[in-house]
Amino acid sequence: MTKINWMGAALLAAILIPLLPLSTYAQGRSEDPAQRDNLVQRVEELEKIVHELEEANSLLMENLANCTEDNESLSAQLESEKGGAAVLSSEVQNLILRIRAALVTGESMSFLKKLNRGDLEKLLRIIQKRLER
Repeated sequence: MTKINWMGAALLAAILIPLLPLSTYAQGRSEDPAQRDNLVQRVEELEKIVHELEEANSLLMENLANCTEDNESLSAQLESEKGGAAVLSSEVQNLILRIRAALVTGESMSFLKKLNRGDLEKLLRIIQKRLER
């Protein structure tokens, strides 16, 4: 159920349950005592159910608040990681340009984008050492 449904059910029960004993009392004068006792017992059972529903609603609302906090935290973390990936991509692009310059080639060397930053740095060092000989 949604939050509104739970709250609506709790509100309706909170309004109607106190009225049940009054209507039962007004009608109960002409009814037999056994039937009245059954109605009183039923009202007590309904009050317990309403109380349990209120507690369950409270727990669900607390859980929803916790989930919302977790969602905000994870969203912020994801955004920061996306920003880090853009910087890393820029570093990778810079390394690829340096490798192209070391090899003196006009080729795009786009296949190098599949390598991570550490591999690109290692490749650049190897190329530079080879060119120094």
